[in-house]
Amino acid sequence: MTDLQWLAATVLFAALTVFPYVLERIFRIGLWRTMDNPDPADDAKASSWAQRAKRAHINAVENLVLFAPALIAAHLHNPQASVLATAAQIYFFARLTHYVVYAAGVPVLRSVGDEGREMLLALKSGNFGGPKALRAVGAWLKAHDQIVSAYYLSNVEQYLRQDGLWEIWCANTATLPLDRTSTFIRSQSGAGGFALSLGAIQTEVGACGAGR
Repeated sequence: MTDLQWLAATVLFAALTVFPYVLERIFRIGLWRTMDNPDPADDAKASSWAQRAKRAHINAVENLVLFAPALIAAHLHNPQASVLATAAQIYFFARLTHYVVYAAGVPVLRSVGDEGREMLLALKSGNFGGPKALRAVGAWLKAHDQIVSAYYLSNVEQYLRQDGLWEIWCANTATLPLDRTSTFIRSQSGAGGFALSLGAIQTEVGACGAGR
C-alpha cells in the first residue's frame, strides 16, 4: 500500500471507532434518546469501556488533524519517498493498538501504543531545544539509511526563540540526515487564521551545522 492508501485506511478507522460507544448508548438508553441532544447524565451512566472508547476516538481524530496535513504536504513535495509509506503504516497500526488497548483498559500496553504514536509524530512531546532528542532521532535515521522528508514544526520556533533555545535547536536539526528535498512544515498565523508554509531544511539550518 502507498502512503496515501495507509492514510485513507487511518481516516476510515478513525471514523469507524465512533460506532462501539454509540451502539452501547443505543442499547442502554434507546435509539431516540441517543439521537436527541446529549444529556451529561446519560454520559455519566455509560459503561467504563464505552467512556474509554469515546476518549480513544476523540484522541484519534485530534491526532489525525496533525498527521494528515503533514503527510500530504510531504507526499506532494516528494511522492517517491519510500519512508512516507512506512511512516503511514506505522501510524495506522499505532492508532489501532492505542484504540484497542485504551478501550480495554490495559495500562501497560496502552503506554506501548502511545510511545509508537508519539515517536511517529516527530517528538511532539520531546524537548526540541534539548541536547539528546533530535540528535538521537538523527542517529537512528542514519543507522537505517533514511532521509528526513518532512519536519512538522507548527509554530514552535517562536517559543524556542523566546526561551533562547533556537540556536541549539537549529544545530541539533542540522545533524539530521537531510537532502535538498527535506522540508519544514510550519503553521503560521495571519489575517485569515493559521496557514501552512514550507521551507528547505538544508538551506535554513546550513549555517547552524558549522559548529556541530
